[in-house]
Amino acid sequence: MFFVYGTTGRTFSGTLESFLPLSGVVKARNARKSGSRLLDAEGPIQETTRESETPRIEHGRFAQAAQAYDKMHRRDNKRTPVCHAYQIMSQDVLTLNPTDTVGTAWLQLAERKVRQSPVLGPTKEVVGLVSDRDLLTVANVEGNLLTGLLNRPISELMATPVACSAPVTDIRRISQVMLATGLSAVPIVDDAGQLLGIVSRGDILRAIVNDPPLSLWI
Repeated sequence: MFFVYGTTGRTFSGTLESFLPLSGVVKARNARKSGSRLLDAEGPIQETTRESETPRIEHGRFAQAAQAYDKMHRRDNKRTPVCHAYQIMSQDVLTLNPTDTVGTAWLQLAERKVRQSPVLGPTKEVVGLVSDRDLLTVANVEGNLLTGLLNRPISELMATPVACSAPVTDIRRISQVMLATGLSAVPIVDDAGQLLGIVSRGDILRAIVNDPPLSLWI
């Protein structure tokens, strides 16, 4: 289940398939076709690809290697249950206020060694997401010195409305939302919209790397 929160509160609640057509939230549908559909309890993830794109693995010098990999891949591995957001999310989350300045936000991100932070409103609901990349649109880093429009409030820079997810959501579907929106992380919220944690691209990559059936072929 996915939600959309902004400065006016929750504006959407529904499945991935109903989320993707939303304008103003989905920036680009750039997911590449993988050759197979991903399934979970909510149904198939609808994959999209640009008409001009041809999966690299199907042609050229990669084809022979792909065929050899396919033959050597063990198909009798028992896969673990679907990995959900609550299993991999970071719970100790840095949060910011819309009135926090660019300079304050940058220092807090650097201190916590994270690249993005949910922005919470007066009722502690998620109203946006701000990343170091957003801050660098108005600030510059020269050595250890940050210069630029450091007193500008992050409410003017943050991504809003922002896609959020329920804790029991397949991380493959969260990955699809990241690809569709361009977000580097997805806040995880409860039914009341209160922040429970956050799932970043790094969290998903670590989950994939640690998946027991993962095979490496050289």
